[in-house]
Amino acid sequence: MMKIFGIGEDFLIYDSMDQVFSKLSPDDVIHFTSLLTISSKAYEISDTIEKLWEKEINIQILDPEIWLSSASEAGNLLREIVAISRSDTSNRLTAARRKKQAEDPNFHTGPAPMMDMYEVAKYRESHTIADTARYFDISISTVKRYTRNAKAAKQENN
Repeated sequence: MMKIFGIGEDFLIYDSMDQVFSKLSPDDVIHFTSLLTISSKAYEISDTIEKLWEKEINIQILDPEIWLSSASEAGNLLREIVAISRSDTSNRLTAARRKKQAEDPNFHTGPAPMMDMYEVAKYRESHTIADTARYFDISISTVKRYTRNAKAAKQENN
C-alpha cells in the first residue's frame, strides 16, 4: 500500500531526516512545499533526494510543481545541476587557493604554525601584549596563553 507524506514549511530538520526515512517504504510519495523546505544548501538537498531514491521513494515538490523520481527527467536534471554546482564550487576554491599562494608566499592552508611559547614569553618581558601580538602576528589571547604556559613550565622545571 502506497503512503503519502507531506512536509510543510519549517517542518523538516535536515539532521532528523533518518527519523522520516525510517517510516517510508518503497513506492511511497513524500511531498515538499518547495525544494527549500528540504534545505537551503544544495548538497543537503541532493543528499536527501539521493537517500529517498535509494529507498525508491518518489518526491513531489508543490511549488514549483515537480515530480522527482530517480528515473524522471526532472530527477536527472537535478542530479546534473548539483554535480555542476559541486564541481564549480571545488574549482573556484582551488583557483582562489592557487591565486592566494602565488600572491602571498607565506600563505598556507590549515592551522597556523605553532610559535615557540618561550620565545614569545621572552619577547613579552620587554614589550606590551599588543606589541608582542603584532610582532609575532598572533592574537592577544595567544600571547597571554603562551606567557602563562611558559611561566608554568619554568616553575615545574625548578
